[in-house]
Amino acid sequence: MPNRSLRYVILAAAAVLFFLGPSLLGYYTDWLWFGEAGYRQIFRVMLTAQTTLFTVVFAVSGLWLAANIKVAMRAIGDVRTVFTTRDGLDIVLPGRQQMRTLALGIAVVLGGLIGLYASSRWVTWMSWRHAMPFGHADPVLGYDVSFYVFTLPFVQFVRGLAQTLVFLAGLAAGAIYLISGTVASSGFPAKVREFAARLARRVAPVPVRLCDERLTTVSGESILRVQGRDGAKRR
Repeated sequence: MPNRSLRYVILAAAAVLFFLGPSLLGYYTDWLWFGEAGYRQIFRVMLTAQTTLFTVVFAVSGLWLAANIKVAMRAIGDVRTVFTTRDGLDIVLPGRQQMRTLALGIAVVLGGLIGLYASSRWVTWMSWRHAMPFGHADPVLGYDVSFYVFTLPFVQFVRGLAQTLVFLAGLAAGAIYLISGTVASSGFPAKVREFAARLARRVAPVPVRLCDERLTTVSGESILRVQGRDGAKRR
């Protein structure tokens, strides 16, 4: 077990160096350049702004996605949906705990990516934060010209982040419903699904399947029709 844990630590460290190594070298090079030019304080301001944006957006994105995933997980029963192929092969879909772990891991990764994108827009944030009026108003709406130069780009940036988070939350919830089989089994009454969940807990790890015989009848009729059987023979 210790050897396996050490192996995972080494792999994680190698992955961090592989993905973050070039960026760290770039930051170190910029640090040396700004220091030689006498503007290291400007570089500190840039790093502070990027770190602040990344931390705030990462936290908000992660919490938003995790909250929506948690709500979506409540709609999933304890039944592990099983799909049967035409060859008779049963495919068992992930259970609730597996889905929760996978979905939260994806939420953390997406939150990190959104945070990295937000940190790259540090100039937009700093321009809005330290905006100064131009002293000339828009003749139509009456806003100061600085609103269009500093405030409006930041508002559009925030709106884009919000729209992205809403889209990703809907996509994650839809994926959870689809993979868990909730969408596929939505035609069954709630009492049937609850009974199947209680039965699954009693006979675990034996899977419990919900089948609609009407679909079997429709499939059989289609096959007989393709084979050229008339109505009387199909009966």
